Amino acid sequence: MTARRVLVVGAGQLGSALAADAARAGWAVSVAVRRPASVDLAAHGCEVVVGWPRARFDLAVVCVPDRAIVAATHAASDAGVRADVWLHTAGAMPGDLLRAAVPDDCAVGNMHPLAAVAGPADPSPLCGALFALAGEPEAVAAARELARALGGLPTEVPDAARPAYHAAAALVANDWVALQTLAEAAVADAGLDVSTLRAGLLHLARTAVDRVARLAADEPAIAGLTGAVRRGDAATLRRHFDALQATAGAADVHARCSAVLACVLHRTGRLSDPDAEAILAACRSDR
Repeated sequence: MTARRVLVVGAGQLGSALAADAARAGWAVSVAVRRPASVDLAAHGCEVVVGWPRARFDLAVVCVPDRAIVAATHAASDAGVRADVWLHTAGAMPGDLLRAAVPDDCAVGNMHPLAAVAGPADPSPLCGALFALAGEPEAVAAARELARALGGLPTEVPDAARPAYHAAAALVANDWVALQTLAEAAVADAGLDVSTLRAGLLHLARTAVDRVARLAADEPAIAGLTGAVRRGDAATLRRHFDALQATAGAADVHARCSAVLACVLHRTGRLSDPDAEAILAACRSDR
């Protein structure tokens, strides 16, 4: 199937970015919204329709909050929207989620990008992103074509694995924000200027990510680790835990993460028995 006429349902952060990028790639894009979108998608080459367009599309992509996906698809179908393929973008949901919401002669599937998206941007965060696909064969084929048109890297992730896949995405993207928040709180509690330290902390985070990104594909992420746990420096860790007492939750999170790192380092032969024992003892101590 060659899908070129696409309807995007919803103009939130992902929907508006996907619509703008698809239009930039030469697709004929319509965007269905309940009210005028805050982003001027017409300026990005999209047709914006308040309500439901009475037309037929090669592909419809439902980009609304997870809890509203099925209801929005039912509403579109009941209003006369027709598409050969219907996709949703919820990473943890199965590929057949929309099966009961659309006619039997439509194919249904799932296309979820691994990217932090905040609306249209240049360069687009969708370019280079992995797109996790699932669903019926025709839907997966259409999703693969769209993902490639957006500059993405499509790969199939079966329904049974999607919750774990999505949890992994949350660990990397969402839980990192929790770590950054705790780090900023810790420097503030120490009397330091967060606005000055934030840039430095973010630079450190980027260089840590880059270090892991440069590893060979068969090397584990732990091979890119630096810092006190990697050195087996339990004394420094104890000083960390003492300093973090002033910041609610920070010492416990740091200890739990450090224990995970120590166990993986030890299991892979990167940390000696005595150093691993010292690190884990520090992590278990009362804080």
